[in-house]
Amino acid sequence: MPLVYSPLNGDEWKEPFELFPKTGFLMLQSGGELTADDLFMQDAARAQMGAQGYEIKTAIDLRRSGDYLHKITKMIMGCGFGVAVFSSDTPSRTIGNIFFEVGYCLALGKPVILVVKGGSKVMPSDFVRSEWVEFKPGSEEQFQQDLAGQINGLTQQSAFFELLADAAYEAEEVDHELVVERYKRAALINSSEHSLQRLRDTELAVRTAEVTPSFATHRRSLLENVKQFLRLFPNNAA
Repeated sequence: MPLVYSPLNGDEWKEPFELFPKTGFLMLQSGGELTADDLFMQDAARAQMGAQGYEIKTAIDLRRSGDYLHKITKMIMGCGFGVAVFSSDTPSRTIGNIFFEVGYCLALGKPVILVVKGGSKVMPSDFVRSEWVEFKPGSEEQFQQDLAGQINGLTQQSAFFELLADAAYEAEEVDHELVVERYKRAALINSSEHSLQRLRDTELAVRTAEVTPSFATHRRSLLENVKQFLRLFPNNAA
C-alpha cells in the first residue's frame, strides 16, 4: 500500500482514522464576511451534493480542541472526494488553506471538484490547466447544471476505479496491493458493495496464500490495511 506521510512531522501515518463513505470534504471560506455570490456558490455545492446522495464534511465540523491541522488531514483521508469553493473575494489566507486541502486530497488520489468565480484570474498558476466549474453572475441556471454534472461524474469515476480494480483482481498474476487501493477508492466514493466484497475476498486470498519468509512482513502489513478498512467502514457486514 502507498505510504502516507503526516504533514505535521513528516513521519509515516499509521494512526487509524474514521471513514466517511459517500461523503465529500467541502473546502470553503467559513468565517468573515461573504459576498452574495460566494454564498450562492456554497449553497449550490451543498444542495447538489445532497441531491445526489452525498454527505458533507467541512473543517468547521471539527471541535477546536487538539491539533486542528491533524484533525483536518484525518477527515480528508476518510472522505471519498473533495469540493473547493472560492472566488476573487476569498481572502488570501483562506485561499492558502483551501489549496493545502486540495493538494492533500489530490496526493491521496481523491477526486476534487473546483468551483470558482473569476476563473483563471483567481486560480493559482499551478492549476490553470485544471478543469473547474465557473460561476458567472447572471448564468445561475447554467452554473447549477454544470455543477450537477461534475458531481454526477463522481459515480463514473468510482466505476472507473472499480473497473481498474477488477482488471487487477482478475489478472493472471494478481497485485493484491494495487487491488486493495483501487477498491478502497471506489468504496469511499459510492459505498460500492462490489468493492467491499472484493476487499473481503482479497483479505481471504492473502491470508491463505503460501508466503515466503521474505514476504511475511509485507503480507501482515497488507492484511492489517484491508482488515482495518473493512472494520472501520460504516455498516460493513463483513
